[in-house]
Amino acid sequence: MNCQKFQNEFDDRLDGRLDPTRAQAFDAHTADCPACRPAWQAYRMLWEVVSRQPSVAPSFGFAQRTLRRLHEQVERRFWQLPVFRWATALSLLAIVSVTGVMTYQQVENSKRVAMYAAVHHDRLEDFDVIAALDSLEGETEL
Repeated sequence: MNCQKFQNEFDDRLDGRLDPTRAQAFDAHTADCPACRPAWQAYRMLWEVVSRQPSVAPSFGFAQRTLRRLHEQVERRFWQLPVFRWATALSLLAIVSVTGVMTYQQVENSKRVAMYAAVHHDRLEDFDVIAALDSLEGETEL
């Protein structure tokens, strides 16, 4: 017997639904297969534990209420509508995109200013000297 086929018959064997020859082949495989034996034992013990638990009966009318709810039209609030969700997602995407583009442009402008200042550093120092001289000349005239 194939192990996968064997493991697919766990429920049938546990419930006694296998015919006698199939059940005998199942039991022989259980005794011989080192991989399936612990799986079968664990499965059987699990169902023994579950069967010992007290069963809980559903409340009166549970099945009818459940079936009725399945067929009822679900009333959604406006924020639960797919259109609103998509609009919100697209709005957030647009805000994040615009913020990213603006930040990128500011960084690029800062780089340009730094590069311009590095290239024209000597000229800017000359302007500082000229400005200082103009202020000195203005003081001497007083």
